[in-house]
Amino acid sequence: MQQEVIEWKMQQKGASLMKGLKPPEPFIGKISQTGDVTILFSEDVLLLPDLSMIHNGTVPVYGVTYPVLEIKIEPGEFSDDKRLKFDWIVVEQTPSSIRIQLYFNEAKFISANGDPDILMIVFRDPEMFRGVNTLLIKPEKRTLQRALPGQLQVSEEGKAGIEEAVKNAEKGMTTVVATNVVLTLRTSY
Repeated sequence: MQQEVIEWKMQQKGASLMKGLKPPEPFIGKISQTGDVTILFSEDVLLLPDLSMIHNGTVPVYGVTYPVLEIKIEPGEFSDDKRLKFDWIVVEQTPSSIRIQLYFNEAKFISANGDPDILMIVFRDPEMFRGVNTLLIKPEKRTLQRALPGQLQVSEEGKAGIEEAVKNAEKGMTTVVATNVVLTLRTSY
């Protein structure tokens, strides 16, 4: 009987702690004229051990495979969608943000005709962006949109430099993730 009372008290304490917790809400913080996009989270999220999990990862949704993070451009009224082709890479992840670098094939055509093109980011796999409090992003908060400013072309040398910096940063991520796991375990008790 005493064990049951102890378990009930622990459940009540856990439930009261959970009442104050909020799921992380992502939003686009800024978009530079060179394609640097910062996604901010209202609550800290767990760090991933490898940034390529965001870029290369897929998730099945109702039998269809989607990228973990889907990034696309909705053309403005006067834009030619054939000129809006781009590639992207995750540059950095912190507990409160993700930085993404967009590489446009023809940057000068982005939002160039008076009606801005819209950047759309969809979080398809909420498990990848779980809050440190273990809560998931709510479904209604998983699609972000923001007008793209006119863009400047990033040179091939600049692109190579960014990609090299990302590779070097990923090597250092192991320590950060290990620390994050320890902190998460300590705060779970």
